[in-house]
Amino acid sequence: MTRPRVLLAEDDLELRTALREYLELHGFDVVEFADATGIRDYIEDIVVLDCPRPRAHVLLTDLRMPRMTGLDLLAYSERVGFQLPTVVVTAFGDDETRARAADLGAVAVLDKPIDADALIETLQALVEEAC
Repeated sequence: MTRPRVLLAEDDLELRTALREYLELHGFDVVEFADATGIRDYIEDIVVLDCPRPRAHVLLTDLRMPRMTGLDLLAYSERVGFQLPTVVVTAFGDDETRARAADLGAVAVLDKPIDADALIETLQALVEEAC
């Protein structure tokens, strides 16, 4: 069986590296991006340009990033019809932000600092649902 693949967008290099290493330690394959525009381009290759890309199981994105936010990424995904379970992580998880993320299709919003066990449980549950 192939390892479940997570698309990860996080602008903080140290946190992105730590998340990638932690997720890989727990059996995930991680494709990491320094911001949401990288994932947008990845999605565009698949949906708009019909280029082959390895299957992804879950999208994990920070909320606040330069150039494109996690909410902007969710809106783009919805607009082009790309459906992937999405988890948003944020240090700014007020009720309005959570509601907006849910309206745009996020299945979970996790607060920073990230509870590593909760993150793994959430991702594993999403992968199981997707398979």
